[in-house]
Amino acid sequence: MNRNPPRLLALRTGALAAGWLLLSFATLAAVSQPSAGVLPPSTVALSTSISANITVGHVPLTVGFFSNVTGGTPPYTYDWNFADGCTCIYTQNATHTFLKVGTFMVRFTATDQTHASIRQWINITVSGASASGSRLLGLDAIDWVSLVLLVVASGVLVTLVLRRRLAR
Repeated sequence: MNRNPPRLLALRTGALAAGWLLLSFATLAAVSQPSAGVLPPSTVALSTSISANITVGHVPLTVGFFSNVTGGTPPYTYDWNFADGCTCIYTQNATHTFLKVGTFMVRFTATDQTHASIRQWINITVSGASASGSRLLGLDAIDWVSLVLLVVASGVLVTLVLRRRLAR
C-alpha cells in the first residue's frame, strides 16, 4: 500500500523535485523535435507551374509537357489529362500526340503526401494538316492541275505542228 498520496509526491522539494522537473522539460523538448530522417509537414503551400514546348500546331501534334511542383509534403503524385479522350499520364513530365483537330484544355494535377492537391491548365490548339503537308514538290493542287493542263496543251500543240510539217 502506498503511504504517500500522489499530492504529497508532487509537493516534495529539494533535488529530487528539481531533477524530476528538468527531466520532464527535457522529455517534452525531445518529443517536440523531429527525429533524424523524418521531416515535419511543410508549412509552405503546395504550388505548381506547367509549360509546353509548343501550344499551337497541326495534326498530328506531339507536345512535351513540363511541371515544377514545390511546397506541400513530398512525395508528390502527378496526373496529366489531355482532354482528347486518351489515357492520362501519371508522371511529372509527359509527352502526348494530339490526333484530332480542336482546342484542348490540358489539366495537370499534383497531390502531396497529405492529399493536398493543386491543378493548372494549359490550352493546346491543333489545326488540320499543314499547307506544306498537302503540297507535293512545293506545288499545291491548283498548281498541279495548271501544270498538267499546260503539258497537255503543249502536247496538243506539238502534235499539231508536227502533223502540219509532215503533211507538206
